[in-house]
This record gives sequence, C-alpha cells and structure tokens, in this order.
Amino acid sequence: MKKYDVVICGGGIAGLWLVNTLSDKGYSVLLLEKEAVGGIQTLGSQGMIHGGQKYLLGGNVATAARIASLPARWDACLDGVGDIDLREVRVLAENQVMWPAGGLLARTALMVAAHRIKARMRKMSCTEYPKVFASDRAFKGSAYVLPEKVLDMRSLVSVLYGRYADRIRKGTIETVDRDGHMTVSGFPIEAQLVISVAGLGNEEMLGLLGIPDHSQRRPLRQIMVKTLPYPLYGHGVELKPSPRVTITSYESVDGGYVWYVGGSVATHSASLTDEEAIAFTKRELKSIFPYIDWSTKEWATWYGERAEARDPHGKLPEGPVIQDYGNVIVAWPTKFTFTPLLSDQIHALMRERNIEPKYAGDTFDLARPPLGTPPWEKASWRS
Repeated sequence: MKKYDVVICGGGIAGLWLVNTLSDKGYSVLLLEKEAVGGIQTLGSQGMIHGGQKYLLGGNVATAARIASLPARWDACLDGVGDIDLREVRVLAENQVMWPAGGLLARTALMVAAHRIKARMRKMSCTEYPKVFASDRAFKGSAYVLPEKVLDMRSLVSVLYGRYADRIRKGTIETVDRDGHMTVSGFPIEAQLVISVAGLGNEEMLGLLGIPDHSQRRPLRQIMVKTLPYPLYGHGVELKPSPRVTITSYESVDGGYVWYVGGSVATHSASLTDEEAIAFTKRELKSIFPYIDWSTKEWATWYGERAEARDPHGKLPEGPVIQDYGNVIVAWPTKFTFTPLLSDQIHALMRERNIEPKYAGDTFDLARPPLGTPPWEKASWRS
C-alpha cells in the first residue's frame, strides 16, 4: 500500500497549481494524469487573466468586484513573489484591448463598462492602437486598454510541471472510496485526502464513488485562422453579456500569427459543423475587420467541452466549486483565472480538518505523462 498525504487527480491547471502549493507546504503529494499534462481545457484556454470586465458588460457588478483582485494576484506570481514563482512563464501580452464590434450600441456598452471599472481601464490614444487597428481608417469609436495579462498556456503548464515533475505520474484510477483508498493502474494507494480536479474526468470520479453526476458541460468550438501579420489580444464587444469575439494570438511556424477566436463566436459555433463554423466566423471577422482579405487565410477549429459544477440553469458558476465526499473532494475552478481561489478553498478545508503532513510519500514505478499540445499546433488546416 502506497501512502500519500494528498492524491490529486487531473493534470490541468487546477491540479498543477495544487501539486505546487501543497508540496511547497511540505505535504507528500501524488498527481495522476491519464493522458497528457495540460489536459483538454487548460491548453485550449486563451490564457487571459480576467479581472471582471466580462461580467460588467452584463451588469453583474457583484461578481466583477469579487474577482477584481485576481490580476494583481497573478502578477505577483509572475513577479516571483506570489503563491508560486512563475517568473519563467511567457507573457504574450501585458494588456488586453477592448473595442466596439457592433456599431453605436456596442460603443455605448463599452463606455458604460469603462466607467464602471475606470480605475483599471483606460482609453487608448490612436498611437497606442494595435497595428491591426492603426491600419484601419474605418475604425470608429474608442478602444480601451485593460491591464490584464495574456499568458502562453503551454509555458505556464511547463513551468508548473517542471517544479514537481517527480510527483506527477501517468495512471488510470480504477477504484476509489470515501475513506481515501484507491487503486491506480493496479497499485493500491491510501491518502489523507483525494482531490479530483480532472475537468471532464470528474464525471468518472463521481461514477466510481456511486454518486449521481453533479457536473455539467458547456460546449464551444474555437476557430483558428492564419496567417495574420499582426497579433491581437482582446475583446470585441457588443451590447451583450459576452464579447462578440475574443482573440488571442500565437506565432505561426509559417510566419506571422495564428488568431485563436473565442467569445460568442465559439459558443454559437458549438452546434455547427466545422464547415458551418468557419463560414460563420469568416462573416463575423469580415464584418469586424472589413479591410482584411479573409479569402487568403487558412482555417481550423477546435471543439471542447467546458466541464463545470452543475448550475440549475446551465449557466457558468460564479466561482470555484467544491463538492465534499468524505476523504474525497471533487472540485472545479470554473475558469482558469479562478485557480488561486480554488487553491485557497482547498487549503482552508485542509486546515479545518487538521490535515497535516503525515506520510513521506512512496516512489512510484509509473511513467511520467507527456506535456500536451495546444490546439493550433495539431490542427487540420483548410483554405
């Protein structure tokens, strides 16, 4: 019987964050990933550190205020003085841009949001515009800069993996009970606490525990387009709670950049075929950026299902969620940005239960899982 203080199931951002913060506090920790580190949702994320502007677009001031401190908390980590030293993580953009992408009403919505978060959001001068805007004489309205970074998710995953790679193994959970006993790829394990933060894999954990599924899936189909001469990081907004488009950019092996397109485009495209989604996105981007020749670009899609705790109305939960099943907890950060908040809640739960470092942790013969690949590097491109 191999014994650990904590066994973490899932090698996405939440599991990687926890293996680092718990190991830093002296706990013996084993992280299990059955496929590749970075999982599905993490490497499919756009890497944007949100501070509440999305919620303000929909008028949800309370939620926006609750998460407004998160960019500063991530900044501390990136400066090497926060929860985890992330100084080696690649920052793609220091700021995000918000611009109107739907006519006069969109410009009005953007001004209202800017007023609500005026302490952090600043109107840009024309000389500060991203190059893709600066070349557009038809651009109308004002663009705003938001001091919230965009991270290279593979770089973030790589740094978090590298700090405690000796505690991360590839394995399949075969049995688990509420006392913290497990069987992993034929090996019996005992843990003071089992934490499942496996995204879609949380459904499997709930099934092994014999618990009715308390999760939900919200699908999206992100669109990728290359090659663009300039990068763009930000949100094209309209008079709706969700941005019309959210765009991040990555260097292409062909030169120039891949634009990774999310927002309402990705949500709407979830129910479409790849061909329909690409055609729809072409129309949207042509409307927003009419001066770009989209007929010369290559296109690809990435389909993903965001796994979250169940909401009665199927909506995005307002924060991290923890479900408690004895010595097993099943948890979701809900959004990439919320990961430190989920970690706080789990550390608080362990303090309440007086879970202190107890076991030295055993060696494990299982191999280490590979590092995953971002969607744009394994996509099938088409004209």
